Amino acid sequence: MKSTLTFGFVIACLSASVALNGAERMPFAEQNALVGKYCAVCHTDVARNGGLSLQHFDAGTVNPSLAAMLVSKLRGGAFGASGLPMPDQATRQGLMAALVLASAGSKEWTVAGGAHEVTASVLREIAAARKDGVPGLYRLVATCNTETKKGRMQLSWSPEPRSGTILASVDGRPLAFFVEGEEAMGNGAGGRAGPAAVFLDGVTLPVRALRVSGLFPKESVEFSFDTLSAEARSQLAVCF
Repeated sequence: MKSTLTFGFVIACLSASVALNGAERMPFAEQNALVGKYCAVCHTDVARNGGLSLQHFDAGTVNPSLAAMLVSKLRGGAFGASGLPMPDQATRQGLMAALVLASAGSKEWTVAGGAHEVTASVLREIAAARKDGVPGLYRLVATCNTETKKGRMQLSWSPEPRSGTILASVDGRPLAFFVEGEEAMGNGAGGRAGPAAVFLDGVTLPVRALRVSGLFPKESVEFSFDTLSAEARSQLAVCF
């Protein structure tokens, strides 16, 4: 019987490996250089493959749920998607170990923002593996510009892309979203892939939870909003 690895188990194993080997975390500058070379070539401000840009990636301040998604994608072969020769195994493992450490707390809401914008993000994991023992991850990001009062909610998933219909239920009220299209990989040598993110336009800010299902067979995930801080909820409510 094939064993199923949860993301939490992967975090524990890689973190323990770093500690046992006495290895230091890869320097932020080296992480930034690797992500810039192998990841930002696909995830640009313009293309936003997988619903994100890594052009301005900063390992020193990386969002935990984003770090978790990167680990999942790298484990799924994302290094090769750039179309560039891959770095050696030690370098790949070093980057993944650093991102695993940065992903601590990814399943709790992370809220960040500036003068006129607030972003709240959180990660959920599907323990049942879809492929090769790798668990499925879903990331929800809600962004609000408090000056224009415009916001969007985005759902992304990993490790593999997927087209189809998503059913998003906000406090029991369902809305359907169709996911389609293709994304160009890397410098053209990496081929094309299906979508790995969708904007949930039209959803309201849940009081209790947002439940998502239908994208992958027999798979659903719930994002609890009752654990979101009152301050963050008040800021996001301006836009939703």
